[in-house]
Amino acid sequence: MHYDYEVRPGTDTSAAKLLNLVPDGSNVLDIGCATGYMCSALKKHKNCKITGIEIDANMASVAKKRCDDVIEGDIQSMDIKKELGEEAIFDVVLMGDVLEHLTDPGSVLQKIRPFLKEKGLLLVSVPNIAHSAIIFELLQGKFSYREEGLLDYTHLRFFTKQSLINMLESKGFWVTSIERTIVPAENTEFRCDISLFPKETVQFIKNLPDSDTYQFIIRAVKDRKYYKEEKFRILEEANKKIMKELKEEKQCHNITQQKLDEAKNELEHLGEKNEKLITQLLDLEIKNTESKHTKEKLASQLKEYQNNLEIMLNSKSWKITAPLRRLRRVF
Repeated sequence: MHYDYEVRPGTDTSAAKLLNLVPDGSNVLDIGCATGYMCSALKKHKNCKITGIEIDANMASVAKKRCDDVIEGDIQSMDIKKELGEEAIFDVVLMGDVLEHLTDPGSVLQKIRPFLKEKGLLLVSVPNIAHSAIIFELLQGKFSYREEGLLDYTHLRFFTKQSLINMLESKGFWVTSIERTIVPAENTEFRCDISLFPKETVQFIKNLPDSDTYQFIIRAVKDRKYYKEEKFRILEEANKKIMKELKEEKQCHNITQQKLDEAKNELEHLGEKNEKLITQLLDLEIKNTESKHTKEKLASQLKEYQNNLEIMLNSKSWKITAPLRRLRRVF
């Protein structure tokens, strides 16, 4: 199924980013829950209670095995008060890749607003129609719908970042954070061949805001008076994350410094051993030189002795006295 996969925390997908934004233990209304793949992740990783709404009967039947409750029907025409009950209230309303499929997304936002707690969160993800891939396609006169992606043939509405913010604010929701999934034009389903365009044109398009943003992931509150409070909380979370990263970086630095110090000490030790070896080598070279000189001196003396012996053996006196030496050996 197209809308059935495992949501893996920490990955760079819109579903994983939405999952990360849901507070632990939340009571969640998942509109357009499909097969309940998000419900499975919310239960497994966030210990949430989930009510799903799904228009497709086949997917709803699968979702019923994963969600606490599933309402089958069209959120646009549904009597939501009757289906949920007037007392129903949620910590989080989740609309992952839903708004673009609705004929009137604004009216649905108005419809679900009363079921969100005062300090509750609306979490939304939508594709970015201002992605550079769409612009490159339009420059070639193309606007071709596909089985999935930015121009999914089931998309009825299209959003830029600002048009999405404007719609949310007009329906009483205040955006506190925006996250993104990033995909360059060349890596999208369009596989854009940017070599067809002048370099200046390519650079201009790539420099446009959010030109590589494939999806926007929005966190919003339903009351402006909680906007600043939520923004402060987000900043505080970000600060804690930064401090944690700095602490880990410091620990890493300390470990690295310790290893450097150990390496330095080892090098110094090796340096001392090297100096000793050099000294020994110099001593051996000196001894070798002395030995060479001694050898040369002895060789010279031997040669001199051999010359003297040869002179003596060839002398007249040696020849004259030869009979006497033989006679001497007899006696």
